[in-house]
Formats: sequence, structure tokens, C-alpha cells
Amino acid sequence: MIGTTAVSGYAVGRAGIDEKMAPLRRGLASNRVYVDAVIGEGDIFVKLAHTEGVTSDGRPFRNELSTVFVFDGDVIIEAIEYLDTALISSVVDVVPSSVNDVVHEP
Repeated sequence: MIGTTAVSGYAVGRAGIDEKMAPLRRGLASNRVYVDAVIGEGDIFVKLAHTEGVTSDGRPFRNELSTVFVFDGDVIIEAIEYLDTALISSVVDVVPSSVNDVVHEP
């Protein structure tokens, strides 16, 4: 994920992504992602989506996002997510240690 939020930076594998996103999950009472479109050509695809949820303190949470996926065959080898990082920062409860942390190997 882009930016300098507590959930920004690099994460490798499902466990890495789960750990990196934990601060955001703690700050949300609910959140649902709606995919609005998928556009792709060759090995690169883009997902356009929005979220609808509620923070743990009752505020509405709606984010617009796009995710660029790079494939090698049927395996995702890279994903970069672009979204409203100021909104994320208003929800997370920790300060990032480094936006370049690699959390886990697959």
C-alpha cells in the first residue's frame, strides 16, 4: 500500500498482509469492499473498488481504491494499492515503524 500510514509499505504473502493490515482491522467495526471494475491487458490488471464500513468509534468509513496486479501466469507476483491514506491514518492506532518493512516470506 502506498503512503506512510501504519499499514503502508511492503508485505509478502498472506500472513504478511494480514499482519500489516491488523491496525486497520482493529480500527474498524465493519468494512466491505465492492469491486466496481476490473481492467486488464496481458499480465497487468487493475481493480477499481470502494469500501463501505464503520470505524470502531462509530464514524462512517468509505474509501475509494485501485489496485494494480502483476501476474506471472496465474500467480500474482506484485500488487500495489492506491487509496486515501489520510482516511486510513484517521483510523489506525499505531505509528508506522518503516514503510519498507517486509513482514513475512511466503
